[in-house]
Amino acid sequence: MEESSSKKAFWQAPWLKHAGIVIGILCVMTIGIIVLRNNALKNGENLTASLKTELELSTAGSEELSAKEKRELILLIELFDFIKSRREHNRAVFMSMYAYHFTSTTLLIILSSLSTVLLLIVANQGIANTKPYFKTVFFTIAFITTSYAVIPQVYDFEKNIETNFDLYRSYEQLRYDIYSYATLMREGDEMDELQSFSEFYTGLIGEMRDLINIGIQFDSESLATPDFGESQPGF
Repeated sequence: MEESSSKKAFWQAPWLKHAGIVIGILCVMTIGIIVLRNNALKNGENLTASLKTELELSTAGSEELSAKEKRELILLIELFDFIKSRREHNRAVFMSMYAYHFTSTTLLIILSSLSTVLLLIVANQGIANTKPYFKTVFFTIAFITTSYAVIPQVYDFEKNIETNFDLYRSYEQLRYDIYSYATLMREGDEMDELQSFSEFYTGLIGEMRDLINIGIQFDSESLATPDFGESQPGF
């Protein structure tokens, strides 16, 4: 009998109900994040699909080229494939950052509106007269709202999205330039009008050097950090 009473008391403990409220809010948040993120990924796919080309470059059809031209074509193919890997890297970063930005911005709008309503209710009743469980809901929502307001600033989503999208487009343009040059080189009819291979290849390497970038930046200055007295005179 005592054991049954202790179990009943445990399940009716106020702290357990407060924990259940927090866990319930987090579960709803998780479901919302999953739904919003999936929608964002679909939008990102549509944005990049309009720029993506499925060009393929190989040694097929190069039988009539000289040994020197075949070596040059192989160099172009290797660079062509390398640029594709770099393009896909920046595309992946863009998709990830876009999904986070879309999700966090949408949630921030919803949470800010909800926090405003809860704050008005608490202000009307007074914090001392507000029911404990309602306080738990209010403080949990307020904490999550604050977090989602800070995260986009720290991770600088907008800058990272713009950087990686621009890199993605630049790499795609380089692949098109290589494909066009290799196609004309295999045809051989307009070789006299083509830029020399050494100039073309050197130009590509120079552009690659300028484009190679991780594409992820953080804004640590957006968070206030203590200077531990370093700004005081005589420190």
